[in-house]
Amino acid sequence: MQAQAPVPAPQPVSSLIDDASFRHLTHTLRGVHSARLRFYGTDSAYEDEIIALLLALEISVESEHITRIAPPPRQRFSFQFQGRHATLTVAPGLPLRG
Repeated sequence: MQAQAPVPAPQPVSSLIDDASFRHLTHTLRGVHSARLRFYGTDSAYEDEIIALLLALEISVESEHITRIAPPPRQRFSFQFQGRHATLTVAPGLPLRG
């Protein structure tokens, strides 16, 4: 029986996701197997980078766009968890933590 080489940790995929956001997402989403992404006022390049990061973390992804939400988000990423599923609201123009 051969030992398997450890899987390397994902690295930031572009400059659109800063290091602090990368660390926050990878830490917060540990153990998550699937995620529903709700993009609030984002551009497609940023959306693609977030999706690519989650896929690199081996998290299956569904996404949608939302134009209004009440109350409005106060931070860049908002999380809701149910078991190993996360719902993540992404509002890139806001601070990382509110």
